[in-house]
Amino acid sequence: MTTSTSTSTAAATTAFITRWQAASGSERANYQLFVTELCKGFDDALLRARAQAESYARALPATEGRPPFLVVVDVGHVIELYAEFSRSGATYTPFPDPRSHRIRLAD
Repeated sequence: MTTSTSTSTAAATTAFITRWQAASGSERANYQLFVTELCKGFDDALLRARAQAESYARALPATEGRPPFLVVVDVGHVIELYAEFSRSGATYTPFPDPRSHRIRLAD
């Protein structure tokens, strides 16, 4: 992780904590927004990691073919699988499907 990424992550974390420490009112009224904000950063980080993996795969010599799988890992938490079986570097799609490509280590 680069210094700028670490700084922006720390700033986002601080902003999230500041916003929600001051929250008042019904839990039911706020839970969806709270969960969305809490989880958005996690999903964004995994999407950035996927894009980085795809760029690495596409940077390989075309004569060797691209890898059929990409594995995105949030160490200790999640493994995500993506596949592109033509090995041309086309779009990697969730494998085996969008509902079950994410493996949570807690599961």
